[in-house]
Order: sequence, then structure tokens, then C-alpha cells
Amino acid sequence: MGKLNDKVVVVTGSVSAIPGYDSIGSATVREALAEGAAGVVISDINDELGEAFAKSLNEQYGTGRALYVHTDVRDPKDVEKLFAITEKTYGRVDAVMANAGVATAEDFDKDPEAVLKSVSSFKASMRTEFSTPPSTVRV
Repeated sequence: MGKLNDKVVVVTGSVSAIPGYDSIGSATVREALAEGAAGVVISDINDELGEAFAKSLNEQYGTGRALYVHTDVRDPKDVEKLFAITEKTYGRVDAVMANAGVATAEDFDKDPEAVLKSVSSFKASMRTEFSTPPSTVRV
């Protein structure tokens, strides 16, 4: 038995944009499956890579173990959709890794005020989902 046996894990920012290399998010997804997670939800804005990543994981670990959901974490409606789809598909959420980046250093250099607004929006999105933690969320 693994540490995450039968758990459902959501990882935002879980697609690696560099072919052949894992990002922190994609490595977390792989490790969750290796540790026995019943399902992982790959959440990102890169649909092509996200779908391909989910397909490869399902081929390796078994059909239905990985699901890709397009999610822009700066948009509260996208975050709500992410958790609604996860709960509809797997029946619950056991763990969340909020890994998605919302800005780069270059973004900050160009327009620091816009970056701060986007970070505030991200924090509000996460608060929207977890302001009253559902009883199904447990680690």
C-alpha cells in the first residue's frame, strides 16, 4: 500500500511545458499515482499538453486514474468547475496541491500592479472553494 492509497488528488499547474522533463506539478501527479492514488486531476491552462499527459498516465496506471481539467486559477468560476468535475468523476477530493503560477518575474518587471491584482484574484479563487471546507476534504 502506498501513502496515498485510494485517495483523490488535485494538482493545479500540473503540466510540464518542457518535453521529457517533469515540473513540480507533473512530478507530484506521477508520485501520487505511484503511491496508490485512486485518481489524480491534472489542472492547467495548456490543454494540448494536459490531455496528452492524462492519456499517457491512463495508459501507464490504468484507465480513469488521471483526468485533465482546463483551469485558470485566476478565475473563481474555473476553480469551482475544477472541484465540481473532480467530485462528479471521483466522488470526493482528498488532497489538493495549489501549484499553479499566476505570474512570472518578467510579468512583475513589466507591470507589478497587474501581477499583484492577479495574485489577489488567485487567493480569492481558492478562498471561494475552501471558505467553508467540505467534509469530504481530508488529507
